[in-house]
Amino acid sequence: RLQLNQMNCSVEVFGRGLNNISKPLVWFCEPFVLICASAENMCLLNGAAKLVSDAISEYQRRCLQNETKACSNDNFAQNDISALKTPGSNSPLACGKRKPPSDTSSLSSRSYDHGSADRPRKAPKVVNEKVTCILTVPLWVLKNCEKDTDLKVHLLGKHNGSLGCKQREMASRSRCFISLPNNGRNQWSPMVITIKSSSDIPSFHDVRIAMRLVVKSLIEFIGDPASERRLVHELARNAQGTYIFNQAEGALRHECHITHKLVWTKLLELPSAMTNGKLKPHGRFLLMDHVQEWLKRGANCSVEAYCDEICIPILSGPYVLVCGHNSADVNVVASRVAQKIEHHIQTHSYCQFLN
Repeated sequence: RLQLNQMNCSVEVFGRGLNNISKPLVWFCEPFVLICASAENMCLLNGAAKLVSDAISEYQRRCLQNETKACSNDNFAQNDISALKTPGSNSPLACGKRKPPSDTSSLSSRSYDHGSADRPRKAPKVVNEKVTCILTVPLWVLKNCEKDTDLKVHLLGKHNGSLGCKQREMASRSRCFISLPNNGRNQWSPMVITIKSSSDIPSFHDVRIAMRLVVKSLIEFIGDPASERRLVHELARNAQGTYIFNQAEGALRHECHITHKLVWTKLLELPSAMTNGKLKPHGRFLLMDHVQEWLKRGANCSVEAYCDEICIPILSGPYVLVCGHNSADVNVVASRVAQKIEHHIQTHSYCQFLN
């Protein structure tokens, strides 16, 4: 009950009139349990479902062990219902009636008290898997570094010749473990940052706070405002672990580093051309008023091209980012942007992609 309460999940049981509990009832389908959570706690549903599933399995095991003929034994049901009742709700958590197998001789009786009826039984412990997020820093972040350890020193923090002050501060504020590779690297390779929740209850919120702090530190390190959005997008796109970033046909959902709100984005590369011995990105054609009007027609999205002298990326390549609150709109607008880029390359044969 404590774990379900801390997860902010509500649990409702649809059974068939267990122990004077008249509702909610089902008559035309099998009894079932419904677990609900708010949009902010959607990631916790799997953990709550595992707790409920384990409780049902333990209850059925007890029924079989005591040679009951149904899962609605008065003593056991009353104890389980009162123990698993959601606080502040009239809806109990019960597993409903289940008919045991007719022949239980083939089932091994697994008793935690090794056959002694006088000893108290020990319930199996529910193991909560830690929430993890593994971020891979793009190689272009290290473009202007003299050595690849500069980034590690920046993330760790250095005070009075001692390393680790910033790392400890980020871990304390987020209640997460934040680890960096300890081994020295002779070759340039992407840095991997591992974030893991430290609390007993899986906390996606804590991991999200930790990622926010790590991203902020990385943005300070690159010192390139035009490359910030690309950095945030690529970190989310290449992330691994149990912290999942939703994707839909190429569009990616992640937190905006400015507003800290969840948005959908899609990144497209921009072509470049050699002009007067210098490589010049092409993308201004996407910023013209009539083009912007056509690109965003019927969709609530923004189209940001990082290509001209005002906002040209220093570390990363030129790109265009489509941003919105709906994955379908983002994919539609991104498709239009891709059409415009392809048409521009066809009409400007000297213009090509860098990679």
